[in-house]
Amino acid sequence: MDTTRFKPERGHDNHLGERVDDPLIDRLHWVIRQAIRVLAVLMVAVILWS
Repeated sequence: MDTTRFKPERGHDNHLGERVDDPLIDRLHWVIRQAIRVLAVLMVAVILWS
């Protein structure tokens, strides 16, 4: 039985992985990253506001 676990590669801090050849997928990854940044700023604003 194989008991090895998935270990993320060094240099990756997200689950989206490296850039891909497909322009649509690459653009969607960019949109997701930007949305994550906006949500992080909104969460900080809510914490500071309350």
